[in-house]
Amino acid sequence: MTMFQSIDTQRLCELVHSAWKRVAFIGPAMTTEVAAALSNKFSQLDRRGVTIIIDYDEAIFRLGYGHHEAIEILKESGIELRKESGLRISALVIDDQGWILHQSPMAVESPDAPVRNAMALSAEQVKEVCFSAGIQDEPRDSSSTSSEHSAASERIEIGLTPIPEAEYSSIKKAIDSNPPQAFDLQRQVNVYTASLQFVDIELTGGRVESRTIRLPASLQKQLFGNNDEVDSRLKASYKLIDSPQLKGLDEIRRDVDELRQYTRQLNKRLGRVILTAKKDRFQKRQLALEEKILSWKKDAKAVIKSEIDKSINELAEALAPLVLENPPIELESVIVGEPTKQQAIDFIKETLYRVAPDPGKLVDDMKLHCIFKDVTYEMLKNEEFQGLIEKFYPDLKSRIMQESSAAKARTISIEDDLFS
Repeated sequence: MTMFQSIDTQRLCELVHSAWKRVAFIGPAMTTEVAAALSNKFSQLDRRGVTIIIDYDEAIFRLGYGHHEAIEILKESGIELRKESGLRISALVIDDQGWILHQSPMAVESPDAPVRNAMALSAEQVKEVCFSAGIQDEPRDSSSTSSEHSAASERIEIGLTPIPEAEYSSIKKAIDSNPPQAFDLQRQVNVYTASLQFVDIELTGGRVESRTIRLPASLQKQLFGNNDEVDSRLKASYKLIDSPQLKGLDEIRRDVDELRQYTRQLNKRLGRVILTAKKDRFQKRQLALEEKILSWKKDAKAVIKSEIDKSINELAEALAPLVLENPPIELESVIVGEPTKQQAIDFIKETLYRVAPDPGKLVDDMKLHCIFKDVTYEMLKNEEFQGLIEKFYPDLKSRIMQESSAAKARTISIEDDLFS
């Protein structure tokens, strides 16, 4: 017999159907097809000779080691299900033959994948597996003494207890109310995520030079009354910062635009995507740009404060005559006699500083945000998304549509000439 073998779902079912004496399945869980074969064999063996040990846990089914429906099939057939927590290796015994199996989660790899996932056991190894798992050669003789039964039980290493009914009901309810995602679709998500990711790129607070200031409404009304023409003109804000003084800001914005060139904008609604093969380069430039922004901030705070002070001084000088002609109550109430020009200027400056932006906050608000997001199940159903991916990344078309495991997908190589 060949030692290394391939046992997919179909082959596993064929082996179960071939049994004439006993069948034992040990593993995290199983598919419905295997459960149906075991249920059928259980009835053929007069409801004897079938041993099943599984790791009955909700996470097992969500990872895709098997279907919960399979457990329901087995229970309805009357097969006793024994539990072993943390079980991650599988074994199959058919009569006097046995195999050690590797079960990949279905979220990672199809149970029908053409892989060598089994090792045949020798006759002695089969006996050891049966001995350790409490798998009997023949149905237990009712005449056996309790001491013989007890001695046999003490030698059993795994699956010592059946699945509690309360635990079964609880997990079934959780699975029914929130079923696992379809594993074939999940594998496709793995393939897409291995090749592409969404990325949001935004420079917040990057338009520092566009910040403006307006007179508070109360002061505006006091100075200009109901003069509609003046009121209309004052709705135009006063620019606070002279942009030529903010050296390096335009260069930062150009660097952000260059960073976006590593991505492709599918459309406004779907957003941007990036090849995962280019993500390292992207993040290196992102880090360098973030360091440049931090360096710029150190000098910019003083420049911005100086520009805001300059603009407020100019406004105060320009508006002082109007304040002297019609002094606001807020000013009159705190001075003796008629206000002087300097008092008017100081009053206007104090009023404007209350509504002016804080230079430190303006600088601190400037940040580069790059947020990565994986492809979702819902996105895979979007034909527009798939069409745009094929349009922007034609080299991926043949690869990305293939269903393969996450491990295999992670090895997909994307050539540099995609951006040339």
